[in-house]
Amino acid sequence: MKQRPPLMIAASTLLAFACANTTADVGTVYNGFGDGGVICTSGSPNQQGCPCTQGQTIACYTGDPATRGVGSCHDGTQTCTAGALQVNSAGVHLLSSPTDNYGYGPCVGEVLPSATDSCTPADAGDAATCIADLQNDPANCGSCGHGCCGGACKAGVCQAAVLASVPESSGAAPIDVGVDDSNVYWSNFVGTVQRIPKAGGPPTLFVTLPAPPNGGLKEPVLFAFDSTTVYMANAWGVFSAPKSGGNPTTLHVPDYQHGAGSRGVAVDATYVYWIDVASNTGDTATDALMRMPKGGGPVDTLATFSTDGGVTGLTPQGFVIDAANAYVATAAPDSSNQPAPVQTSSVVLRVPLAGGAPQTLYTGEPAGIRLDGAALFMNVQNVQPSGWPAGQGSFKTVGINGGPVTTIADPMPFVALIAVDATDVDWFIADSSATGRIMKMPKGGGPQVQLASGKAPFDATSDDKCVYWDTFPSSSTDTVEVLAIAK
Repeated sequence: MKQRPPLMIAASTLLAFACANTTADVGTVYNGFGDGGVICTSGSPNQQGCPCTQGQTIACYTGDPATRGVGSCHDGTQTCTAGALQVNSAGVHLLSSPTDNYGYGPCVGEVLPSATDSCTPADAGDAATCIADLQNDPANCGSCGHGCCGGACKAGVCQAAVLASVPESSGAAPIDVGVDDSNVYWSNFVGTVQRIPKAGGPPTLFVTLPAPPNGGLKEPVLFAFDSTTVYMANAWGVFSAPKSGGNPTTLHVPDYQHGAGSRGVAVDATYVYWIDVASNTGDTATDALMRMPKGGGPVDTLATFSTDGGVTGLTPQGFVIDAANAYVATAAPDSSNQPAPVQTSSVVLRVPLAGGAPQTLYTGEPAGIRLDGAALFMNVQNVQPSGWPAGQGSFKTVGINGGPVTTIADPMPFVALIAVDATDVDWFIADSSATGRIMKMPKGGGPQVQLASGKAPFDATSDDKCVYWDTFPSSSTDTVEVLAIAK
């Protein structure tokens, strides 16, 4: 039988104990939480089972220690209150002085093993239940720990959360969206960037961008992030601003006058990358993948892509980077030098960051591209749309060194890639200019799961737990929403 240790009190001990149960060892203090007893001395204040300081709190767990912190099980909190040590679990009066009678109260907020979640390593990753309402709890919706990113939980399914609503008529409605560790950002056609905490709260102005030259139209920006800085690119330049707040810095201004949408921005530890897109065949500059030091400095041109003399004769649509290369999705321009939605001559190019000729990895109809380790994921439009967003497409993968192309889903409605995470591909479907869906499926192929539906998505991004997007307005009187949904 497990023995409870006796309390050996030194002469200097300041706490006096009296035992009213003569069958117990004199001076023994029993712990009411079953951890085998505790020795209390003048040097052990604020210890569970001993006198403590009023208001002091400690972590507690009353279940099997082997299940603590496993699966859905986690600690609660005990608070030191008057009278808590008056009688312990063995019925022993511990203290003779009421003024010393402060001990820890009950364990509040802990989650213990339940019938379907044993909180063992074998159960830690399953869809088990915890001590929560899995049908309605937005922190444990459908399974333990599955939060709803600010949305409600209904019948065990997370609902989309509306983070912000902006009238289209204001001119400040969201266009492009981005996300960092704490906030969701969006840009608009009035030259400002707004942001809102992912945890909820009112939108705030992040920055006002410099006015375009020569009275040009204000443009939304695309986003990239590092730990301290937001990088933004549009037709009129590349900008940065500290996340902590402050005026934007202009890093780069294109050398042509017509203006055109920048197609992508990215950062690594040293550089910021972007694509300058010339808007007319008469521009003196070609479409080009460029980079410069994040803090400012000389601009390097890594590759050019236009009919004005570029090495490919193609227009870049977007790009991603890794430590050694940029991967650029391109399309052949139509007669007005604007990229057609679908071209069988379109390619994905690998551009060495250290310099060198681009290499073709895929020939087909790439409309979007994402990087997942050693593989590139592409959403491909197979049929020339007769009207946006009609048509069918597919998801394909190819290695970053080329090789076989694998189709993981085909055919599909008009789709746009959002992200590839550890297990899934996320994308949105525009069923029409009025309605659409947010979807996911295993990145190796498999069942397609609808996460949300409603207004047609316009742009989207994601983090490891949530997808964020804005909506396409159906009319000038419509309201554009910024939403979030749990993956």
